Amino acid sequence: MQLTKCFGKGSSAGIFQALRLGIFMLVFCLGYGCNAGKKSESTDAHEEHFPPHWPETIFVATDRLAALESGSAEKGPDSWVSLEQQWVDLFRWLPELAADSELSKIDFDQIDAISLKHGISMEKMLEQGKKLEQMKAEPGVSEAIATLQQICRQELQRLQTSEQ
Repeated sequence: MQLTKCFGKGSSAGIFQALRLGIFMLVFCLGYGCNAGKKSESTDAHEEHFPPHWPETIFVATDRLAALESGSAEKGPDSWVSLEQQWVDLFRWLPELAADSELSKIDFDQIDAISLKHGISMEKMLEQGKKLEQMKAEPGVSEAIATLQQICRQELQRLQTSEQ
């Protein structure tokens, strides 16, 4: 075995080699977790990495924001997560969801700008303890959601046309 050779009589190089191996294993465990090879109890990878209120697509996120804005949305799959937190999360997740779609660069950039502008301001409002009604009243939010809906409508139409 390699480790027994490392600790041969008077082998300082072997000690350094063993130390490097030990450091590598430590970094590996810290970086990937010592349980990296074990299976999780959950078989759904989505549940392992995303909260239940994570929308599957940019379309679902946009619909959820519109429903929250209109007041027709209920708490949803994460009843323990406040509507305010869900609102902030949706704004912050928009770029990642848009990147997982086939949107054009122009549309992606527009969604990214909406997320950057409103995600940060909404997060600050959440930290200040503002309620959803106050967040929805923030200037430009209604227009941003209308823009998101328009982008999504156009993308859905493009996808339906390309399927035919």
